Amino acid sequence: LALGIAGDSIANLFWRIKHGEMPTSLKPNIWWISIGANDLERGECAEEVVLLGILRLAEEISTRRPGAVVVINSILPRLDTIKAKTRHGKNIDLWPSIQIINQNLQQFCQKHGSFRFFDASPLFFQDKTANDKTPLLKPGLLKDHKYLTLEGHKVWGRAIVKEVKSILFDAKSKEQEGTGEDVMVTNGDDDDDDDIFGSYDEMDYNDDV
Repeated sequence: LALGIAGDSIANLFWRIKHGEMPTSLKPNIWWISIGANDLERGECAEEVVLLGILRLAEEISTRRPGAVVVINSILPRLDTIKAKTRHGKNIDLWPSIQIINQNLQQFCQKHGSFRFFDASPLFFQDKTANDKTPLLKPGLLKDHKYLTLEGHKVWGRAIVKEVKSILFDAKSKEQEGTGEDVMVTNGDDDDDDDIFGSYDEMDYNDDV
């Protein structure tokens, strides 16, 4: 169930959670957070503000659903440069700020068992870098160095499905620890994920999502 809104900010999402978009009847085992880029670019927020905002969201969800796993997705790559109005009109490269936030999110999740960090950055970068050490994007996955293309959504979506399966398997394993029961894993056919995301080709995507 996707609850995201194009162009959303951390403050807007937090408000929606506090005002009815987490009804008591909604109880998934996994909550997946992907937010923060708009706060950096459009809101021109400092790294600390974005980091604390994401962690406050995660804390709110975990408090309301203590038995669920909260996955914090890394802020997706944005290699564009913005000219900030509130920072003395200087041009700001977003990627170093995104890296700082992602590293701190990962460290937080490693220390708190109910949270998991999902680093999506390797999905979009090549192994090599440009002469100025800027990471090179894989072709066809991002438009204008920041918006996911149709293919980019497919790559990210399949990786999410794989991670969700891993989380559910870990939960099942913990349930059966000490019972003497064997854990049976059914991987299914690799085409299953293709079936889930096969309809993407027929959908009209808004790249701002």
